[in-house]
Amino acid sequence: MIKIKFLGALNEIGNSGILIESNSEKILLDYGLKVFENPPKTPLKVENVNYILLSHSHLDHSGYITYFSKNKTKIYALRASKEITNILLRDNLKVLRQKKVNFPFNENDISKTISKFRNVSYEKVFEKRGFSFKFIDSSHILGASMIELEIDNKRILYTGDFKLKKTNLTFGCSFPEKNPDILIIEGTYWYKNLPERDKLEKEFINDIKEVLDKDGTILLPSLAVGRSQEILTILGKYNIHKEVDIYLDGMVIEISKVYQKFENYLNERKYFLEAFKNSIKVKRKAQRKEIIMKNDPKIIICGSGMLEGGPAEYYVKKIYNNENNAIFLTCYQVENTTGRILLETGRLVTKDGFNKKVKSRYKLYEFSAHADRSELFEFIEKVNPNIVFVVHGENLEKFEKELNERGIQAIVPTYENNLFISP
Repeated sequence: MIKIKFLGALNEIGNSGILIESNSEKILLDYGLKVFENPPKTPLKVENVNYILLSHSHLDHSGYITYFSKNKTKIYALRASKEITNILLRDNLKVLRQKKVNFPFNENDISKTISKFRNVSYEKVFEKRGFSFKFIDSSHILGASMIELEIDNKRILYTGDFKLKKTNLTFGCSFPEKNPDILIIEGTYWYKNLPERDKLEKEFINDIKEVLDKDGTILLPSLAVGRSQEILTILGKYNIHKEVDIYLDGMVIEISKVYQKFENYLNERKYFLEAFKNSIKVKRKAQRKEIIMKNDPKIIICGSGMLEGGPAEYYVKKIYNNENNAIFLTCYQVENTTGRILLETGRLVTKDGFNKKVKSRYKLYEFSAHADRSELFEFIEKVNPNIVFVVHGENLEKFEKELNERGIQAIVPTYENNLFISP
C-alpha cells in the first residue's frame, strides 16, 4: 500500500512538497518555499523522512530542505542542482535577514544540509530497500529532473518543472521508458500556449536594437538561475555582445559560473560561453553608479526578475525616467510584485514607498522554461498514466475538469483533500 500526501503547491505556485510512504520508508519529493510571501510559506510539516529526491534547485522546490539538517535524511539530486541549491539557500538566508524575517536556520544548518547530498546522474537506476528511483532530464534548468519511482509494484512519475520543447540551453525533456501508473505533473501554464520561441527571440532582439540605436540603457531583470543564462545565450546567438557592453550584476554571475562548469549539459553552449566570457562582471556596488553615469548604450542583466529588491531595484530607479531607456522583463511576474504593478499601471512602485510614472519603455517577454498548455496535453497523452495528479498551478480545478472530459482520470489535490492511498 502506498500513501501519497501532497504538502504544498496545491492550487498555487510555490512551497512544493510530496510525501510518498510505503511500509517503513518515507520519501519526500521536493520541499520548497513560497518566497514572495512574508514570511515565506512552507509546505505542511513531516517528520522522520528517510530520503529527499530533489527535482531541481529553484527555491520553491528546495528552499525548506534545511528543515531536515539535523537528522539522517539523505538528499539525492544532480551535482549541478547541489551546487546551485547551496548558492540559493545562502542568498535567501541573507535576504530574509535583511527583511528581518525570523527564519529558523543559519549558515551552519545549510552546510549540514548540503553535506547530505548524494550525486545522481540521468537515467541511472538507484536501488533502495523496497523501492528504486531514477532521475530523467526535465529540460527546465541546469540539473532539473523528473523523478521516476518504482515502489510496491507501482510506477510513479513526478515531473517537477519541465519543458517539452528545446530552448537555447536545454534539449527538451526525456520520456520514461515505461508508462507510469501514477503521474504527478506541474500545471503552471495549463491555461495558455506560450509564444513561438523563434519569433519571440527575433522580436526581443529587434526591440533591443531599437533602444541601443537611441543610445539607451536596457535593464533585463532576470531570474538568476536559468533565465539569465538563456538571455545571455540569445544575446550571444545574435552577436549583441560584440556591439555593446553587457553587464552582469548580482547572483547571476555566480550561477553562470556553475553553468559554465557543467557546459556539457547545455544546448547552444558556444553562444552562452562566449557571451558570458565577454560580459562585464560587476564586482562591487560602487561600480553601479559608474555604469549608470556612462552615456553609452548598454545592457544590464541582473536579479531580481520581478524588480523586488536586489541590483534590479537600484538600476530601475536610475533609468525609469528616460524614454530612450527600456525595462525588458523576461519572466513571469507574480501578482503584487513591482514588475507586475509596472505592467498593469505603468508606474514604478517599490516596497520602500517609491512611486513614480515610468517614462522608459517596458515590456514582458515570456521566455518560460515551463511546459505550456499544448505541451502538457502532449506529454500526458504520450505517457498515458492510469491517473494524473496536478500540482504547481492556479485555478487547476478547470484543468482537472477538462482532463476528465477527455477521458483522463485527473485529481487536483487541495489542503483539505491531500492524502491518497493506492493499494
